[in-house]
Amino acid sequence: MQNAKCKVQNEGKSQKEKGVIKMRRLRNVLLVMMGVMLLGGVAYGAQSADITITVTCQVLSVSVSPNAYDFGVVIPGAITNSASAITVTNDGNVNEKYGLQATDTANWSLVSGVPSTDQFRLLAKFASTRPATYDYSTANDVLTVSKQVCDGTIFATDAANDGYDVASEGVQDLWFRFDAPSDTAITTQQTITVTLTAESM
Repeated sequence: MQNAKCKVQNEGKSQKEKGVIKMRRLRNVLLVMMGVMLLGGVAYGAQSADITITVTCQVLSVSVSPNAYDFGVVIPGAITNSASAITVTNDGNVNEKYGLQATDTANWSLVSGVPSTDQFRLLAKFASTRPATYDYSTANDVLTVSKQVCDGTIFATDAANDGYDVASEGVQDLWFRFDAPSDTAITTQQTITVTLTAESM
């Protein structure tokens, strides 16, 4: 009877151990499945994802205020600089550099050198304050009938006043010097057109 009792106890113990083993196996399987699901989430995420694309068209634009300057009456051979500036504003949406050119008048010719009869020279300079006549450079600030684009040197005073790489809504002051003809028989008012253009960087 004692042997039979031990056998029953051993069989009961064996069944219990088998149950524990089954539970452990089931737990391991569940852990593996959870790991696979977590890894799947990291690797693949949702089945779809949205990408937002934005774009802005470049706008090059420049405005001036005022849009005219009157040197008044000058004597032949005189050198005169403007008493007030033309305010130049980048009203585009990107950084810009400016191009400048000027025209002949109806009776006088625009020249780069010292003017003679019925010739004149016009110089331009970006500056925060009024330049003296000698502050203008005959090498870098002389306007011509062909467009010249600011590069940090021509028409420039310094890096903050050079018409180059001007930020959107940036403002710079532009000044002029007029070198009159050495002699002329023309006494009627002459008109010069200066064209300022916005150029991309």
